[in-house]
Parts: sequence; structure tokens; C-alpha cells
Amino acid sequence: TYNNEEMDEVSKFIGVFSSIEKADIVIDYLITKPGFNKYLKENFIISLSKLNEYGWKEGFCSWGDAYEFQNKQ
Repeated sequence: TYNNEEMDEVSKFIGVFSSIEKADIVIDYLITKPGFNKYLKENFIISLSKLNEYGWKEGFCSWGDAYEFQNKQ
């Protein structure tokens, strides 16, 4: 995850791995490649997930919707 020139947060989904160690190996490889090599390893986020689970169970909203909701509070 990083911020582009317009300060928008940008994320790239890299993959699903069976262990943190395997994900870390891929990150070490990717940070040598064009595009990825512009950013520190700290920009890569490893998230744990459970199989057969899903997110967004109550729906979703855009960043703009979330911003508007927060400003109404």
C-alpha cells in the first residue's frame, strides 16, 4: 500500500499463500522488480485470512461515502 501523486491510497493484491514465510519470500523477490522497487518492504502488508470466510458481510461503501458519513457525525 502506498500513496500516489494525488495522495490516493493505492493497493496491489499480490496473492494468497499458505504461510507468512512464503509470502515474505515473494515480497523479497518482488521488491527487486520494476514498480515494486520504488517502495520499502514496510509498504507490503501481509494479512491473515481464514478459508471459507468472506468479508463485506454487511455490504460496502466507497471512500467518498465513508468520508461523507464521517463528516455528518
